[in-house]
Amino acid sequence: MDLQEGDGLADIASIPQVLASVRQAGFEIVESRDRALEPGLPWYTVLQARWTLSDIKITPLGRWATHIMLAVLETARLAPRGSVKVHRTLCKGADALAAAGVEGIFSPMYLLVLRKPNNNNEPNV
Repeated sequence: MDLQEGDGLADIASIPQVLASVRQAGFEIVESRDRALEPGLPWYTVLQARWTLSDIKITPLGRWATHIMLAVLETARLAPRGSVKVHRTLCKGADALAAAGVEGIFSPMYLLVLRKPNNNNEPNV
């Protein structure tokens, strides 16, 4: 639920659903793979807290400081009303994305290459 709410993915389809839909629509699947499974640093590591100077913003301390600063700015009317709520939602979404990546239940890197069938002697593009 946090993944759907925090990242605006309320009606995201699963890969099997997407593949069935493109076949039903008449497309040929040229390539279909999850690029996140390829060797290298996992995509979700940028969302996980690490205590380095450049990554302090995603640690609990960094999020708390951002929350306080936004609350002060919002109260002083220097930040739009609702900024704190948006920050909370984005943090929830980031945590949910990282957890979904660790569990292997979500990937933002799914590669799907399709080909439209050649009808009426039209060239494939």
